[in-house]
Amino acid sequence: MPNKEADMTLKNRLFIMFFIFCNTILLVFLCNMGLTLRSDIAGLRGDLATKQDLAVLKAGQAQSDLEDRCTRCHSEVKFAGLHGTEMESALARMQALPDAHLSAGEVEALHASLVLDKCLACHGKGVLQTLTLKSGRERGEIIARMRQKEGSGLQDVEVTAIERSVQQIYGF
Repeated sequence: MPNKEADMTLKNRLFIMFFIFCNTILLVFLCNMGLTLRSDIAGLRGDLATKQDLAVLKAGQAQSDLEDRCTRCHSEVKFAGLHGTEMESALARMQALPDAHLSAGEVEALHASLVLDKCLACHGKGVLQTLTLKSGRERGEIIARMRQKEGSGLQDVEVTAIERSVQQIYGF
């Protein structure tokens, strides 16, 4: 009998040592993960996304919406000459077509994209993105100044349409 007790005690000791060894390895692993997570968090920027980052993302999305919906069938040149009510009537005609499948929200987004497309005739996308970073008052002043320039072809009504379009597409 004493052999069985000694044998059980030895088995218990081996089991406890193995259990402690596994727990030690797990504890080291968890500590390492915690330290790695802590250094990753410390490396994050204070602002995860700036207003400029969002403007760049939204500009690409607005342009791709226009390209996905319109330029499959039409060239961009066709839209460059549309102004005011011409653009609204063209979008209304397209919305009425059975193959277009345009919701009211999509029509508004396309209208805003087409309005801003006029700005791209002279300016690059970077200028539009910079415009979005301005306050509403500054934006209005800049657009009004552009309207006054020779050859802009902008009408008074289009100045407010551009302001609304920037607000609609970029959201700020």
